[in-house]
Amino acid sequence: MDKRNVTIGQTVYLAPSDNKIRRGAPQIVEGTIITVGKKYYTIKTKYDLHREYKFGMEDLKQQTDYSPDYYLYFDKQELLDDKEAAALRKKFNRFFEWSGNRQTRLTLEQLRRINEIITEDEEQNAAND
Repeated sequence: MDKRNVTIGQTVYLAPSDNKIRRGAPQIVEGTIITVGKKYYTIKTKYDLHREYKFGMEDLKQQTDYSPDYYLYFDKQELLDDKEAAALRKKFNRFFEWSGNRQTRLTLEQLRRINEIITEDEEQNAAND
């Protein structure tokens, strides 16, 4: 999102880090932009009433000396898409990592289709480099 389009009072969405989730945070936290500075957005949430969080305008990363508590999103659907993509990557990693007993489950044709997708991604990444 263009930082010039961000306004005070705008609703944003925060994805809690694994540490924050272990301490009971919900999967998606709504926040409100309370200040827009030269370098940072300051965000307050209803979940953490007494804390404010700063995020860099350029990289949208939480400014902290420790591990971040949250990851910032301006669009809820983008956050949901990232969560779904992470869950699928985890599922695929488990499937192929523990494939000792699963070698016969995928046919050669299925493996070829997977290879086509991976090759397409490799070609796109090579073109962007």
